[in-house]
Parts: sequence; C-alpha cells; structure tokens
Amino acid sequence: MRRRILRTAVLLGPLTLVEKGLAAARQVVLAALFGAGAAMDALVVGLSVAEMMIALLTGSFLGVFVPLYARWREKEGPAAADARGINVIAGVLVVLTAAAVGLGLGGGTLAGWVGYGFTAEQRAIAGSLMPWLAVFMWGTGAAVLATGLFHVRGRFFAPQMAQVIERVTVLVVVMALAPALGIRSAGVAFGMGGLALVGALAVAAARRRAVPRPRPSPHRPELRAYAVLFLPLMAAAIVDQAVLFTDRAMASTLPAGAVSAIYYATVIWRLPVVLLAANFCTVLFPRVSEDVAAADPGRLASSLSFGLKSMILVLIGATTLLLVLGSDLTALLFERGAFGPAATGLTSRVLMVLSLCLVVQGISAVVSMTLYALHRTGVIAAVGVGRVILNVVLNALLIGPLGAVGIALSTSLTLLVWVGMVAVPFRRALRAHGVGPVLDADFRALLLKVAVAALLTGGATAALAALPALAGATVTARAVRLLVAGGAGTALYCGLLALMRLPEAAQAARLLTVRLGWRTSP
Repeated sequence: MRRRILRTAVLLGPLTLVEKGLAAARQVVLAALFGAGAAMDALVVGLSVAEMMIALLTGSFLGVFVPLYARWREKEGPAAADARGINVIAGVLVVLTAAAVGLGLGGGTLAGWVGYGFTAEQRAIAGSLMPWLAVFMWGTGAAVLATGLFHVRGRFFAPQMAQVIERVTVLVVVMALAPALGIRSAGVAFGMGGLALVGALAVAAARRRAVPRPRPSPHRPELRAYAVLFLPLMAAAIVDQAVLFTDRAMASTLPAGAVSAIYYATVIWRLPVVLLAANFCTVLFPRVSEDVAAADPGRLASSLSFGLKSMILVLIGATTLLLVLGSDLTALLFERGAFGPAATGLTSRVLMVLSLCLVVQGISAVVSMTLYALHRTGVIAAVGVGRVILNVVLNALLIGPLGAVGIALSTSLTLLVWVGMVAVPFRRALRAHGVGPVLDADFRALLLKVAVAALLTGGATAALAALPALAGATVTARAVRLLVAGGAGTALYCGLLALMRLPEAAQAARLLTVRLGWRTSP
C-alpha cells in the first residue's frame, strides 16, 4: 500500500504542476487574443453562467459521494456500494443533462440578465456563446461524476490526466479558430474541452472497468441520502455564486473592459488561494473530521488553532509579495497582443485591492471547513444571505467613485464582515462540541512576529525590485525582476519565520508538500 501511495504521489506531483501551468497558459492566450474589452466581457459573463451551473450541480458532489460510498461499502459490501453509487451518479447525470439543454436553449437570456449593462452587441455575443458553453458545462459536470468512481477505487491519475487533455484541447482549438471566429472560438474551445475531458475519463473507465453495473432499486434510498447531504451545500453554493453574479452584473454597467479586468485579477489572486489555502484545507479537513467523529474537543481545538495560525502565516507572506510585485506579475502574464498597458494598469489595481482580503479568505476557508465537519452547513448559507445583501450595497456605494476597483474593495470588505458575522455561530457550534477558546495567549505574539516579518519582507522586496539593474519594461526584464525580487522576498520571509521559531510555519510547510505530492506523509 505504501509503495502504491508513493508511486501515485510521484506521478501526481509533476502532473498537477503541468495542469496548473496549462490552465495559466489558457488565460495568457485569451488575454493576448481578446484583451480586456467588450467581447471578452461577454465571454466572462457567459463563462460565469456556465460555471455557476457546474458549481451548483456538481461542486460538492465528491465531498458527499465519497463518504456515502465508503459507508455503503462498509455496511453492505462492494457490490451493493457500486450499485448504489451508480444509481446516484445516474440520477445526478439526468439533472445535469436537463440543465445543459436548458442552458443551451435559454442561456442567452440568462447571460443578458447578468450583463444587464451590456450593449446589444455584447448581449448577442454572449447569446451566441451559450450553446457551446452549455456543452462545456455538461462535459465538466459529467467528468466530476466520473471522477467519483475513480476516487472511491483509489485511482487518481486518470482524472488528473484528463484535466491535462482538456487544457491542451482548449488551447489548441482557440488558437486554431481565433483568426476565423474571433471571440466565438473561445466558446467552441471550451465546449470541445469539456467533451475531451469526459471522453478521456470514459476511455480510462472502460479500460479499467471502473463503471459498475447498476442494480435496479425501486425506491432508490441512496438518492434521498445523497440529496439530504447535498442540498444544504447547494444552498451555500447559491450564496457564493450570488456574490459573483452581483459583481459581474454591476461591473457590466462600467466601460468595456471592466468585467475582464476583474476576471484577470481574480485569476492571479486565486493562485495563492488554490495553491496555499485550498490545498492546505484539503489536507487539514480529514484531521478535523476525525477529531469531530472521535468527539475529542482537545484535539479539535488543537487542529483548529494550528489551521488558523498556519493560514495566517502563509497568506500574509503571499499578500505582501502580491502587493509589491502584483503589477509586474500582471504585465508579465497578460500584457501582449490585444492586452495593452491600460488593461494592465486597471487589472493590477484591482488585484492590489483583492490582495487585501487574501488572509481573510484563508480564515473563512478554515471556518467553512470546520462547519462542514460539524454538519452545520446551514449556518454558512444563512450568514451568506447577509453577505450578498451587503455586497450589493457596497457595490452600489463604491462603483461610482472607484469603478472596477470599487467592486474589488466591496469584495474584500464583504468577506471581512462575513467572517465577523459567522464568528458567533461558529463559536456556538464549537461550544456545543465541548471546544473552548481555540486561539491561545500566544496568538498576539505570533501576529506581532508575522507582521514584523511581513514589513521587513515587503520593504526589502520593494527595494530590490527598484534597483536600476533590474529596471525595464520588457518581458525579460520583468521576468528577471520577479524571479530575483520574488525569490529573495520568499526566502527572507521564510528565514525570518524560522529565526522567530514559529513551529506552525514548519508544520504548514510539511502539510503543503504532502498535498503537492512532494512528500508522502506529514
């Protein structure tokens, strides 16, 4: 078993990096081909609609399906678990297919509602993209369902390889068709990528016989069991998507390019969110779930304390580097072709404001993860309603004087208020499980040490980036400046944390290397 885990880790580590690199390359190509203008705004809104459907219907599928399957296999055996599992997947697939057909037929109207500030031409472009984006939605959602079958069998390579195939397909198709179809080539590329994704998984499943034969059940209690667990998570997803939709809708009233600038800034902002916060929570979640199941309040408090402290340590460093080097990073990734200096300036300003809430995003991830483990998902949805209302109010107040930057500032402030709002029910949920204060008396000292390390790192990184030897606006000059200043800043921050002897820093690094496949055990 250990040899198999090691082999999987060795294979998945580099493959994950390749997949993330191809995903970044897709954004770079889209920026170079279409820039940040009216047509790209229409594509972003269309993608938002398709991704919303994916998030609502399959976003929480694996988190619900895998534990259910494990329970069925433990109680009823592998054959019964297979039958129940395929029945659940078939039921979700029917809903997914109906939603895709509806999106293909009426997605243009929905995209028009989201982009209510668009011109008639932009609405026409968004409407023409929706049939292909509906295919993308179906293929991506079906691939999530198929991934569940692989994961319950301990097979992780095929889903990751399918992601690589999807990324390559999108890149090849959009570059081949862009000269003839313009922005519509992106819709075709996403649709073809979705089909390639689910097709690759279907071929892998057929070769490994990973698809069990369903056992007909007249009552299908497994569908009810799945729905009971899934619907609260879907309610929370609706709240998250509502925040995104209000941002997209209100940004559509701004001059052309504002929606695209927010989109590109969010792409960069999500790099530390995905690589650090999300991966960290992925590794920490099983530990928290085990502590809840074991009814051990001491261990649960210790896990949460470690999670919150480590998230703060990691993301304050990332925030510091983004604030100092965000403009160069934006220019290096996107400023070519149709993406000019004006688009770079707006995108980097939006990114700077979004960076302010990076630490809060990490804290909210730990809080949400814990509430999921405590089976208190209704709290997230209930508090999220207030978040949506506040986001609309702040957008309305800030969009006039600040434009796209105002929408980013609204996002940061709304997330900060959300953490404050959820803190009370979060503490109540912990007390109900016998957990007292999570953060100990040393937390303030830790914050002070991290703040000092961040200030020293930010100052040194900015000074290094401003050296005449690293000046220049060419791609090479920016790449060298980012490599030298960013590398030195990262090394300095890590070195300062080591000198301050913060044990959470070393433990967080070990957990992240496990998730990235560089280690097989923490």
